[in-house]
Amino acid sequence: MPKRLKALMEESLTDRLPIDVLPVSNEEFIPLEPTPEQKAIMKVAREECDATARKVGMSRRRFLQTGAAYAICLAAIN
Repeated sequence: MPKRLKALMEESLTDRLPIDVLPVSNEEFIPLEPTPEQKAIMKVAREECDATARKVGMSRRRFLQTGAAYAICLAAIN
């Protein structure tokens, strides 16, 4: 697989954090809009995961598979 294609695929698959606080649905109803607090939690968690992944020299995708990413998400919720 060409490096450029691999990089594009990796970027598109890395948007999800290991712990999510946004409303979800089981397809029976439309979920409510995220509250400002929920949006802020996700923003903090995403920014901290990005910064830490760069700091330790890992790709974002690989970092999000670690326990450290879960810890960062839980800390953002707290």
